[in-house]
Amino acid sequence: MFLDTSSLIDALPERYDRLRIDAAYVYTADPARPVIADGSVLIADTTILAVGSSAEVDQVERDLEPAPARTRRIDASDRMLLPGLINDHWHEAAALRAYAGLTVQPDDADTSAGLYAHGGDMRAMTVLFNDFAGITAAMPEELAQLSALESLIAQLRSGTTTIADFGSINRPDTIASAALASGARVMVTGYGVDGVCKPGESGFTPTRDAAEVLEQTASVLERHGHHKSGLVRAMPSVLTAMGASDELMVGAHTLAERFDTPLATHIAAAATEAAVSREVFGVRPVERWHRLGLLSPRLVSAHTAFVDDDELGWLLDAGVHITHSPQRYGATGENTITATRQVLRLLGAGASVSLSTDGDPLPLGGMPEAMRMGWLAYNEAAGDPTVMTPMRALSMATLRGAEALRWDDEIGSLTAGKKADLFTVPIDDFRYTGMRRPLQAFLSSGSSGDIDMVVADGRILVEDKALTFLDEHALSAAFLTASTDFARALGAPIP
Repeated sequence: MFLDTSSLIDALPERYDRLRIDAAYVYTADPARPVIADGSVLIADTTILAVGSSAEVDQVERDLEPAPARTRRIDASDRMLLPGLINDHWHEAAALRAYAGLTVQPDDADTSAGLYAHGGDMRAMTVLFNDFAGITAAMPEELAQLSALESLIAQLRSGTTTIADFGSINRPDTIASAALASGARVMVTGYGVDGVCKPGESGFTPTRDAAEVLEQTASVLERHGHHKSGLVRAMPSVLTAMGASDELMVGAHTLAERFDTPLATHIAAAATEAAVSREVFGVRPVERWHRLGLLSPRLVSAHTAFVDDDELGWLLDAGVHITHSPQRYGATGENTITATRQVLRLLGAGASVSLSTDGDPLPLGGMPEAMRMGWLAYNEAAGDPTVMTPMRALSMATLRGAEALRWDDEIGSLTAGKKADLFTVPIDDFRYTGMRRPLQAFLSSGSSGDIDMVVADGRILVEDKALTFLDEHALSAAFLTASTDFARALGAPIP
């Protein structure tokens, strides 16, 4: 049951029987008609009825029955309108915000490199990822609820209406409840880890029973696979093969086939991963998946930068989807783009590649920031500004993610018949003066903070930059108190 605190959250706003939004530019992410100047979107309840020029949508309205009682027309002629962004690789970890954010000094001179830098300490990572399951088990349910809601609100504010969990420091049932309370679309998962590669040891050490982990995952899929709301789905995950037995990997793949879902994982995310994988399992990471017969179009693999030519060929032949989080890498010292420029090879070979945010206890940039960094960093790595255009970045933040999640029949573009997920950005200040390509100006000098309206499943969740259903300040205060209490319980030196 969701957090019963009426001072924080009200009922979600009602949908309109008919809602029309007129914008200066409509970016659709639909390859058939990617951008429409002086465009309009017409919505009935949860679904898009029409997308086109203002004159075209005028005609559609004339052909419809008389307007129902609950109608609204929004003048967004000073804004651009875009499809709701799809974050197909995310981890909910906000419960550790105070632990990570309040145990450091304002002066960053003592910043340490951390586990992900300098090629990554893969063995230590597997221990950390395994420990996260224990932290989740110890987390008070009130904090879990506040953390999930705080995280999803941050996603919505960045124009992201669909979020896919790859394995979180939280509970799938709690994340699903937060989605229903906030109006966001979420794909939840279990926590796919059953062992570690301990530092100083050569083998794989089981920490959980694979059959039990798979049984728990199957239960998540049964509860949340296709929720009647249309907002919640589920998929299995293998957090990383470095923390998974063959039994867990094969079992997760079998569950994905049985329930007809994607399968989430991280493969070849760190430069040191291949050497550790060879030492522990006798093969490189992608080769292990390949030998087990588990590479398929269902597989959604995060990062996947450190692969050899054979592995790249197997990934391409199997149609594995790759998701990249370029706005995260520099902050953690991961050289996922520049070390191998593998993403350029994937894009050049026609692979399905999307953008995502990844996750961290501290706030990360949203999907608009992932789009910006992809646009800038991929072009810089290629020495070619045509490799990643702003509209390609938008496609990778919408339609490609929907395809990866096998949800593209309902979301991913502004197309008649799909769900009404969208957001708007004002384009009437100095950054957009004289710009006929406002999406480029947004990626150049805009941010998630510029987004002023968000619609998900036909509901207006953000309007005039304010949430329409929740006291955000009260939520943040309650969340910070609960996170701080938990940090102290974990032994953090917080005053």
